[in-house]
Amino acid sequence: MRGDRWANEFWYRFDEETSLAPSSRLLDAYKAIGSHAGGGIRGLRDRWLSLSRLPEYPQNFISFVTPLAGPLEVVSSVQLQVIDRFYPCKSDRIVAAFAFFGEGVLYDPRRASIGHEVHTMDNLADYHTWHAFQRAMMFLGINHRRWEELAPITAFAWAVQSVAMPGQRAVNPPLPTSVLNRLASTWLCRDQRELDEAFQSLPRPTP
Repeated sequence: MRGDRWANEFWYRFDEETSLAPSSRLLDAYKAIGSHAGGGIRGLRDRWLSLSRLPEYPQNFISFVTPLAGPLEVVSSVQLQVIDRFYPCKSDRIVAAFAFFGEGVLYDPRRASIGHEVHTMDNLADYHTWHAFQRAMMFLGINHRRWEELAPITAFAWAVQSVAMPGQRAVNPPLPTSVLNRLASTWLCRDQRELDEAFQSLPRPTP
């Protein structure tokens, strides 16, 4: 195992509990969201992208996700339980954990069976999926404050990975500290409107 051990364990548990080995309750929530949005859980991202470009946003998106309040409550609860277990009370260390994730410097041999030993996002567009979920949860008042805090950190990881472009089978070199500091100062201060605008760009942020 390479990289920060605590962050490695965090991302391992996060993947296990939210994606690779989800509970039946979470699977049911994902199925309900995918059925409503079409195209699986990534369908929510596609709906958010199309609706957020219209002048009726955010009300059109709020109307669309309102029937999903129950399933989104489940998703929020599962994700935050893992996050708060490792990084409670607005820990500054969570920013570093997301930076490590974006850089691809967390190597975990437990992931060899899925051919993805590095903890990093499989696809840059999956950051857009997470943003769509976060916005849906915020608009519906589901742990609003927590997701409002986490949204710019998620966007920061997206920006970091867009620069680092890490591989998924071997540990990657870290970005220079000056680059990380520049990205942090650019992204961590953004409000939700600015993040919505940024995530219109696929797959990477607009330079």
